[in-house]
Amino acid sequence: MKKYLFLFCFFLAMNSAKAATISNFIDEYDVSNWTKIVDGGSINPNLAPSFILLTSSNDGSHNKTYQDFTISAAGSGLVSFDWAYLALDLRFSSKFDPFGWLLNGEFTKLTDNKGFPLQFGEFSASVSLGDVFGFRIISKDSFGGPAFVGISGFSAPAPAPAAVPAPAAIWMFGAGLLGLLWQSKRTKAASNIIAL
Repeated sequence: MKKYLFLFCFFLAMNSAKAATISNFIDEYDVSNWTKIVDGGSINPNLAPSFILLTSSNDGSHNKTYQDFTISAAGSGLVSFDWAYLALDLRFSSKFDPFGWLLNGEFTKLTDNKGFPLQFGEFSASVSLGDVFGFRIISKDSFGGPAFVGISGFSAPAPAPAAVPAPAAIWMFGAGLLGLLWQSKRTKAASNIIAL
């Protein structure tokens, strides 16, 4: 009986779906699938799949500009990444070139205005299938020097596997196993009666 119970549990475990993640900028999150909005700065994916570089504008226009790198979530789960930031602004502050996370158009600043021009961090957030998320570096004045941010250690939720219905043969196989189990119990009971 224990053997049959083990087989049944093993079968259930093999067919249960588990959430998966994609590490680095590959597959659904390949850099070619991301949307770039570049306004005076740059987004450099040349070191992908493990690293991307965003640079704020420094075109001297004194205009506020945004560099956005976004994508739709391929599944529901956790997005995480490491970031390294360097402000080369004449004022040696991230105040004029903040970097942060975008989720469905909402900006969350990750750099510290009062921090050093060199900053590091880790970030993670939950996303749902279809959420648009990504990275943004802003230049508040496009003047005085750019800021750079490198993104590495990126991981995001993989698409959920398609549900595969169990074919009727599996149910027939299970019914056959139960029949064999019942038959073996009947045979044991009959042999015990004869032995008496």
